[in-house]
Amino acid sequence: MGQCLNRALGTKAGLVRMWSSYDHNIQAVLDLSNRPCLIHNIKFGKDEYVGDVSVEMLNHALESLVMNAHITLHLVCTATDNKNTHDDDNNNNDDDNNDGDGMANWIHIAKALGKAFKFCTSQDTRRGGKTASSKGTLSV
Repeated sequence: MGQCLNRALGTKAGLVRMWSSYDHNIQAVLDLSNRPCLIHNIKFGKDEYVGDVSVEMLNHALESLVMNAHITLHLVCTATDNKNTHDDDNNNNDDDNNDGDGMANWIHIAKALGKAFKFCTSQDTRRGGKTASSKGTLSV
């Protein structure tokens, strides 16, 4: 998927290129920079699996997306406990019932990343089709 995104975006000329987006307590900061880097502070508590998928594999999927799409992605959880990002009134916040936290985090990550991609890939009319770079290129 990362390679497809990289090919589809081409030179990235005329694109907004950088954007930050939130979904609940997850912030995605994205730069279509051709300099792959993934940094995050997302914790998943006691969950080793999200549904039937190990958290380790989900992290690997994010790393693979970043490396193959040649993007820089920072994911920041702004929740104070950094593991429960439910939209409800925090009645599900006890440590013995942590089943939904991992899934909620991944849903919020996907939404925030999708929103950031939407804006990063939109045309910036101020650029007149030129690359958003002080050097004029996004060389690898």
